[in-house]
Amino acid sequence: MSEPKSGEQTKAVARKSAPAGAHPSTPSQGKGTRDPRATSGRLGRAIDHVSAHPLTAVAGAMAVSAGIAFLLPTTKRETEVMGEVADTLGDVARDAADGVVAAGRAQVEGLAQTALAGVGGAVLQAVTANGDTNVG
Repeated sequence: MSEPKSGEQTKAVARKSAPAGAHPSTPSQGKGTRDPRATSGRLGRAIDHVSAHPLTAVAGAMAVSAGIAFLLPTTKRETEVMGEVADTLGDVARDAADGVVAAGRAQVEGLAQTALAGVGGAVLQAVTANGDTNVG
């Protein structure tokens, strides 16, 4: 029969049996437990990205905030204060968005035509090559 261990001996045994990376003063609580201060997975990658690119994170947060603000209805006070400026700004933004959509559509159409021409040429070449081998 073994003798009961003192508190200091118990801590020493826990430190020796703790998995790598566990906090030295916290004994392991079984398989699957980890240091709560450690981050992993998506959260860890997000934190690493924000640390590496803080300006990008700020710009992203501003874009999300602007999107949310755009979805909220305008108030009477906002309409009174902003008035024509808001209308003009909205028109300019709408025109810019329309221009971007038109440019994107033209780009996609050009790429689609190029791709179809490439595929069509390849099909024609394959049919011609297949026809040459069957003749004769």
